[in-house]
Amino acid sequence: MSLKSFHIAFITISAALGLFLIVQNFSTLLTSFGILLLVALIPYGFYFLKKMKTLSMITVLAPLLFCERSVWACSVCFGGNSSLVRGAKMGVLFLVLLVGTVLFFIGSIACSWIRRESSLTTTSR
Repeated sequence: MSLKSFHIAFITISAALGLFLIVQNFSTLLTSFGILLLVALIPYGFYFLKKMKTLSMITVLAPLLFCERSVWACSVCFGGNSSLVRGAKMGVLFLVLLVGTVLFFIGSIACSWIRRESSLTTTSR
């Protein structure tokens, strides 16, 4: 995936998150954040696509077509069974578990805040 494609995908996912925050209507703060996100990202997405129209995928991928075969991948990518491959797999597994744990706790805190906010609004009425 090229940097251009990643950027477009990231803008799209972020805009979808903003739309999700607006539709779910968790709180007024999150809804206003979703509106702000959409107001900022939609024009920026169109600006980025217009700006990058001249940069085609061929100009990005053309240098890769003329590389030697040995440049494309090493034994890790081909799935060898060396200690380097095992170490790389364990490193990836560790990072996935670490990031997953952090995201789980961030989501737990967000759910806790949502429950707390809803209990405060029901008791104050």
